[in-house]
Amino acid sequence: MKNKLPEGWKEVSINDIALVDSGQGAPQGEKWFDGDNIFVRAGDLNQLSDGKYVGDYCQKLNNAAIEKYNLKKYPANSVVFPKSGMSVKTDNIALLKYDSYVVNHLAVIQTQKNDIHLSKYIYYLLKQVRISNLSKNDSYPSIRLDDIKKFKITMPQESFIQKIVVTLEKAEQLKQWRQESDKLTDEYLKSVFMMMFGDPNENPKKWKKDILENNCNRICVSYVGPCDKYYTSQDKGVPMIRTGNLKENHLDLNDLKYVSNEFHEKNIKSQLHFGDLLIARHGTNGQAALVPENLKVANCLNVVIIRTNKEKYNPIFLQWLFNSASTLHQISRKTGGSTQSVINTHAIQKLNLIVPPLPLQQKFASIVQLVEEMKDQQKHSKEQIENIFYALMQKAFRGELNC
Repeated sequence: MKNKLPEGWKEVSINDIALVDSGQGAPQGEKWFDGDNIFVRAGDLNQLSDGKYVGDYCQKLNNAAIEKYNLKKYPANSVVFPKSGMSVKTDNIALLKYDSYVVNHLAVIQTQKNDIHLSKYIYYLLKQVRISNLSKNDSYPSIRLDDIKKFKITMPQESFIQKIVVTLEKAEQLKQWRQESDKLTDEYLKSVFMMMFGDPNENPKKWKKDILENNCNRICVSYVGPCDKYYTSQDKGVPMIRTGNLKENHLDLNDLKYVSNEFHEKNIKSQLHFGDLLIARHGTNGQAALVPENLKVANCLNVVIIRTNKEKYNPIFLQWLFNSASTLHQISRKTGGSTQSVINTHAIQKLNLIVPPLPLQQKFASIVQLVEEMKDQQKHSKEQIENIFYALMQKAFRGELNC
């Protein structure tokens, strides 16, 4: 913004072009949430429809709550983002999809005359500049309304604003299509599994069933207990896989912690090998993910480790079997139906699961591997689209975008 502005552009404060406000209080208790009035909370910004709109997954207030708490309704297309609490650091920014009431942890920017193109222009600009940088407190992040009001942004002529928004929306649509393609890929594999093996619980194909421990070389629980004192830097330690790293049918290695080599060498039973199946013991009970080949050395915390007998179970097939709704339901019954209960090794060992012929399992595994290769290519495509989108945003707000 310190660079010379293009002809016809100007620098303004957000307060010059929009109303900057804060959402109101947060009604407590179920009695307030049986109405038809959308109430947006900070956490709802993690579940956006169309990539940028919030409203579809929100709770709904009744009129009594609105009257008691004297809540204010904000029009659709107002910009909302966290202004207090740890969610400030997420830089989650959204547009209201409907006329909505808003929790007091969110800031609201309502453009004059509710100008939809100006609202979207501000939305994209704030995504580009990272509004969380206005926070002055790391222990409890917060952004003052006055700082938002005084925040300077660049503004082109009105007709150019619309052109910028249309261009960025086209680029954003590419991102949305990429995400939808990833979901369709996962749904395809679930359909292939059901077509080849049927529902594991109903077992319409009459596969042999057996107790899991009879078909595995090892089932054990990993290291359990506090290990903060063993954490170290990446260059001095080995990866420590935790429950949070376990996702459906894959390990997420983006948020790894590392433990000392001394800890790793001492805790042999929780050392991981390529092809080990890891099962979450709490939170998302039973969710399973395989240790990938590129994770050469690793340890793990508070998970169940399954090392299959590869003459009975293909590890990839077993991963998908564990993540099927039928198997997860069987695990849920063993934990009393509570997602907060901790499942033990014995419960996993005694699961009664289908054991289809090994060649058929291997055929399914080959299909999964082919699809995963395709997903890797999609990942590169997704990264390219992300880079293009943010490059376009930077050009747009410097006045360098030829629309």
